Amino acid sequence: MTDKSDNRQYAGIRRAFSLFDTFLGVITRLFITLFLLGFVVTLVLLMTGGPAPRVPEKAVLVWAPQGTLVDESESERASTLGRYFFGEQFKKTQVADLVTVLNRAANDSRIKMAVLRLEDMGAGGMAQLQELTAAIRNFETKGKSVIASSLRYTQPQYLLAAQAQKVYLDPIGDIELKGFGLYQHYFKELLDKFGISVNVSRVGKYKSAAEPFIRADMSLDAREENTAWLDTLWNIYKTEVATGRRFQPDVIDRYVGHYVEELAAQNGDAAQAALKAGLVDKLATDEELQQELGKLVGIDADTGAYWQIDDRDYLRATNAERATARSAKIGLIVISGPIVEGESWSGVAGADTIADLIRSGYKNKDIAALVLRVNSPGGSLYASEKIRRQVLAAREAGKPIVVSMSSMATSGGYWVAVNANQIWAEDSTITGSIGIFSLQLSVNRLMERLGVNTDSVETTPLAGAARFDRPLSPDAKRVIQLQVNHGYDRFVTLVSEGRGLSVEAVKQVAQGRVWTGRDAIRIGLVDQVGGLDAATKSAARLAGIAEGQYALVPIRPPHKLLKQLLDRAVKVSEQSAVQEMLPASLHQRIHPFGANLSLGWMNDEKGIYAFCPCQPDLGAGTE
Repeated sequence: MTDKSDNRQYAGIRRAFSLFDTFLGVITRLFITLFLLGFVVTLVLLMTGGPAPRVPEKAVLVWAPQGTLVDESESERASTLGRYFFGEQFKKTQVADLVTVLNRAANDSRIKMAVLRLEDMGAGGMAQLQELTAAIRNFETKGKSVIASSLRYTQPQYLLAAQAQKVYLDPIGDIELKGFGLYQHYFKELLDKFGISVNVSRVGKYKSAAEPFIRADMSLDAREENTAWLDTLWNIYKTEVATGRRFQPDVIDRYVGHYVEELAAQNGDAAQAALKAGLVDKLATDEELQQELGKLVGIDADTGAYWQIDDRDYLRATNAERATARSAKIGLIVISGPIVEGESWSGVAGADTIADLIRSGYKNKDIAALVLRVNSPGGSLYASEKIRRQVLAAREAGKPIVVSMSSMATSGGYWVAVNANQIWAEDSTITGSIGIFSLQLSVNRLMERLGVNTDSVETTPLAGAARFDRPLSPDAKRVIQLQVNHGYDRFVTLVSEGRGLSVEAVKQVAQGRVWTGRDAIRIGLVDQVGGLDAATKSAARLAGIAEGQYALVPIRPPHKLLKQLLDRAVKVSEQSAVQEMLPASLHQRIHPFGANLSLGWMNDEKGIYAFCPCQPDLGAGTE
């Protein structure tokens, strides 16, 4: 009797445990399901930004660029997710978006004024800054005021701030004005120590892209050229600031030239020095600015802040409002970074990718015209030629194609543009550099030092003549130089035919020389002064579309979100590794040399390049 009772008791316990186990299983599965559902919802919200916000009936537009200013139209979903998972290194803002926001807000009765918050804006090129400057001025012409406020201003930030009617600076803040520079590192002595020889073939008196590998300093020709265009950029900067602040450009020269004395006179108070020099109108904290703006537009009871909408929310809101509008389409294709063979990846323009985008654009009946936005120092000659052929094909197909040059469109970046219907550039755009070079490394001396010898048999003198483990033979040098000469002649001919100039006229402005957009217009390399907006309007006119009756539509590669995220993650990890190995100051000095430091962009099949490492340091702080 006891045994049966015990068995029933044990059976009851087993059933209880079984029910409890089943209950735990259900709860666990439910938890996992809810977690996965929440994760998916989070991803969707991150990718789409959630429901479009609404613009308040009376608000201040907070215009706050985040991170580096860029032209490329990469997937916003990848950028948003990248910032979420990998941090601030993914921050970037498209110049076109910033311009669009100001242009729309200028005609929006709900937006009463704009506040420029520039402390989170990083590096940007001069031409990009000029486009933003023009957009701020256009906003002001509609009778709307602009205030700039920040703890501190770097040089690019201050150029934009200076366009505001009032410039506020925190009482403990400062303005970094110090001029422009071009900094390059030269590796000849290092390469000699390792026994690595660099053989360079080039055409163009000023084609100095390979100098860092064959010299210990800047050549006189390169110094002359770089000084000329850098001085022009600095003069443009001073003029833009002076126009906004309504004083003479020499005010900037005096401030920079006598900054130590000015700072000493204010007992080291940089904010007071800036105020005394007339660079700012008022020293004020964020709280004081909040109160001032609250009096103008009212206070949001929920947040306690003045009624406002930031530029990203405003863009999404107005995009949603315009979603139902029907208009003609102008396709936008961006070439950003060094030009290489193959597909594009983060910060690098792959010829196959760009050529496919142009081809799809001019074959698409819904696209009325194309705008090619170029922000590139060039790269592979063959890759540049592949893109140029599609530009020519678009034009021959009757589809207008207009090039809008950003801060840089040099060498291969100019090569791709020569057959467009029109070329637009800002005064400060760096372009030209019509010249090419070939760079061959020989490590035979290094191998000899390591005790590695090379011996061989060949059937002809040219067999193995260009191997990296033996000295470049005279015949091989001659072959390469002849090919480089031919490539240069072709470059000159393409410019002559594409721009309607005589060959002699092109040769006079070629030789690898870099020109600013202002000079490029004078010598016929560029048609008009203006940014992306002006180039787009021109493309619409060429297509017979009335102003305001078109939409600029980015033409992008098919979305490969995971690949984009992984590419960006690898880039972040590589940057972190470099930062860990090098002192911060040295890393900042290397940065202007950009992608060509690793030579990863040098993948031309023939080893011939149209490239110009002429990116100036505009004083963007630590970005």
